[in-house]
Amino acid sequence: MEDLIGLVVTFGLFGWIPIVVYFKHKIYLEQLKHRNDLADEHVVQSLDELRREVRELRDTTMKFDKSFDAALTEMEQRVDEIDTRTASARAARADEPARLRVGRGGGAA
Repeated sequence: MEDLIGLVVTFGLFGWIPIVVYFKHKIYLEQLKHRNDLADEHVVQSLDELRREVRELRDTTMKFDKSFDAALTEMEQRVDEIDTRTASARAARADEPARLRVGRGGGAA
């Protein structure tokens, strides 16, 4: 009987330590799981933000590309118009009778 009492007292004094260690470990694992869940949420939010930024960048790039294309087209039209005017002016000058210009030096210009 004394052995049983000694065993109960020993277990009563030191038996709770493994139980406390087990529950502390279980609490620690739950905290880690909770942190990972929060980290996962943070990663998902960051990815969503990156997707939004890439979408905005793509839209902005498309706008600039379209406006650059429009500017190039307008410039080509202007150059074509100038070429047409220049060609018309040269043709008109070629049709005019040749004139002799005499300057002060007496030479033809």
